Amino acid sequence: MATAGGVHSSMTGGRIVKETMDEKTEQVLGEVRQLVPLGALGMMRRPLTPREDRTVSERQAGRLLRLLRIIKPPVDVELFLELDGIRLDVQADMPVSAHSVWKGDHWLITLNEDESVWRSRASLAHEIKHILDDPIRDALYPDWRRDVYVEPPVQAERSADYFAGCLLVPRSWLLHAWHGQTRDVTELASLFGVSESLLRTRLRQVGLIRPGRLGRYTGSGYGRILAGVNSSRSTRI
Repeated sequence: MATAGGVHSSMTGGRIVKETMDEKTEQVLGEVRQLVPLGALGMMRRPLTPREDRTVSERQAGRLLRLLRIIKPPVDVELFLELDGIRLDVQADMPVSAHSVWKGDHWLITLNEDESVWRSRASLAHEIKHILDDPIRDALYPDWRRDVYVEPPVQAERSADYFAGCLLVPRSWLLHAWHGQTRDVTELASLFGVSESLLRTRLRQVGLIRPGRLGRYTGSGYGRILAGVNSSRSTRI
């Protein structure tokens, strides 16, 4: 879940850029954001299709891994928090798994203290996608209003879930482990530092197992707690 808060931004080359981030953070976020084909979307006068969105999310996850110099599992997603302008808080009794908000000079990501470490890693990766999308979300999710608080639309949540899976369990790494190390779900989940539910979901998404082989596939499989109407859509990790 992401909220814009009081966003202070300026337009550069047709893109909205936060004014208070340092150069390194801007470079990292900018390089990942530029993988969204904004020019083509403007030409086509539509947002990304679900299939296009998954392609972009996977490319963005791969680029972020390279920029953070992460080359093997488990993905140290916590390195994102070392970027200037990114801060973390942890709270108990939250009604959601996590949320992120722009605080005027930094992004604040808040995680739910009551959730497992594996779900919290997925939630952090999920919120990273919301942060990446925020300056260009008008093009990605035209119906997601900024003038009033509303929950992220379903397509934004699905996109963030898919990105989280791609970031924590990259396709090429999963294929290498599946064909060269082990096909045991528990061992693979331990290797990548994720829940078995997320690992199974990635196996299906990559095409290594068929839906139903390791249990019925329902929804995203990431198990985040969402407030309001979206809460009925989540499945637990």
